Amino acid sequence: MVSSREREGQFDADVGEAALDAIMRWDEWIHRRVESVHPLDGDRGRIRHSIDCSPPGDARLAYDPRDRRRRLGRIDGSAMVPLAFVTKGPMRHLDTAGHDGAPLTLLTMRENLEISVSALSWGLTREGLAVNETVRGALRELVGPDGPALQADLEALLAEGTWRDVVLWPGGALSPELSDLLRDLSRNFLLTVLVPATQLGRRQVVKFSFHWAVRPLARRDRVRRPLAALGLTTLTLDIPMMNPADAESYHLEFRTPPELACVSLRLEGSSSAAATDTSGEPVAHAHGAFDNAHDSVAKVELRVRRQGAWRVTWAATGLTAVVSTAAVALPGASAVLRDAGNGGPAILLAAPALLIGLASARSESSLSSWLLTPLRFVNVAMALGLFAMAGSIVGDLISPLNDILWGAVAAAATTAFVTLSFGHRLMSTTARPKRYPDRHTDDPTRGAAHDAS
Repeated sequence: MVSSREREGQFDADVGEAALDAIMRWDEWIHRRVESVHPLDGDRGRIRHSIDCSPPGDARLAYDPRDRRRRLGRIDGSAMVPLAFVTKGPMRHLDTAGHDGAPLTLLTMRENLEISVSALSWGLTREGLAVNETVRGALRELVGPDGPALQADLEALLAEGTWRDVVLWPGGALSPELSDLLRDLSRNFLLTVLVPATQLGRRQVVKFSFHWAVRPLARRDRVRRPLAALGLTTLTLDIPMMNPADAESYHLEFRTPPELACVSLRLEGSSSAAATDTSGEPVAHAHGAFDNAHDSVAKVELRVRRQGAWRVTWAATGLTAVVSTAAVALPGASAVLRDAGNGGPAILLAAPALLIGLASARSESSLSSWLLTPLRFVNVAMALGLFAMAGSIVGDLISPLNDILWGAVAAAATTAFVTLSFGHRLMSTTARPKRYPDRHTDDPTRGAAHDAS
């Protein structure tokens, strides 16, 4: 088993300097980041990233310490390329590929942690601050898995230079750039891939992808959700963007589920005209350049399509409205239905209810399901209304209760049908933002990248 000291020797100050230089200059050698959000069936999704880059030709990035003393052209082994910050958490079904489509090796969490500590230590040394074992221990704890829970301690360290009542350096001594890097590494882990050393300095595309799980969205939208399902408004998702400022150009795609339509995709923080896509295409695409993009988000405005589940609900309300209104409004119809002794009218009313229930069963992504759930409730209400009318015949429900029941079903079905048919014309495009689930696998959300062209 490799000890902590041996790992520190493997990723020494030279590696820290090279890694820090590569990270701070991402926007120079990473030409394009493409991130794509792919909601799949059920609660699954896929994050795809594609990075068009020219990794720095620095022999100190060689994975084997013995190769770092050689000239770059004489290194036959692998080299380390830090590519991105990824939210801390498990990454399931992780795939990577290089310029030739062959799988690439990712460094382990422990190796990435040691590289991060080495890079930060070199940064502190360059700014004239002493680095001892206490400082390294604090850095290792901050960039480790528990880093997101140590934000209060981190801010105290940056402001006052103290770590758990121990003074590590004078207050406010860190530069804004190094402070931001420390914040980034405490909330995210560094993703480093191994590429053939012969590929350093050459333009290439590196890809990685992983699964994420979609969770129900914000509870505060319980009022807006049924309005959106009926076509009366839209809903806006906030999607955190991954390192948008750390590339010459950042691209985001959102692959809209079939049941939904993307009204607009907008990259907050970019002034580029291409940072907003209002084309309505199934795959929304926007891109732009960013100077500073900490906590930047992309806003995706969605509406329910008038097809699929929406069309089933429209047909269910229309059928229920016709049947119930005819039973109430046609002269003598209600009396004939109630007085029939063979149960035929009850079956006539129950059959459409069963049809509505069968038509409502559909497979879709959980993002679509969350938005379409109100339509499911409307379908259930229509089916229960027809069953109640059938039950009132079988059970000989007396007047005026029978008339009240049938009238209520007819009124509710007609109102729902008219709203679905004409409500979209009154649709407001103003929607309140809501957070998209987090980007790693157990906290949904993150976008992904497709092939950069």
